[in-house]
Amino acid sequence: MEHKQNKKTSNWLLSISVLIVIGTALLRGVSYSDADYRGFPIDWLVLHGHHTFEFLLWGFILDVVIFYFLLKMLLRLYKRVIKKSAA
Repeated sequence: MEHKQNKKTSNWLLSISVLIVIGTALLRGVSYSDADYRGFPIDWLVLHGHHTFEFLLWGFILDVVIFYFLLKMLLRLYKRVIKKSAA
């Protein structure tokens, strides 16, 4: 039963990480010449001035991994604090 709960939690964390990565690309990016680089902390979407874009796969994957582990650490910290406050 615990394995099923861990898998469900991992799927939720992964889904939230992907949404955060996509959401950060909607924020204002850094502009160089005619290109606008978007994504945080690693740029993964490049918008060009003539209505074209580039998708940088490795930047997207690394952003998802970074946010996944960050959320996982925050969840562990939250569970530890709740467990201490309940005792």
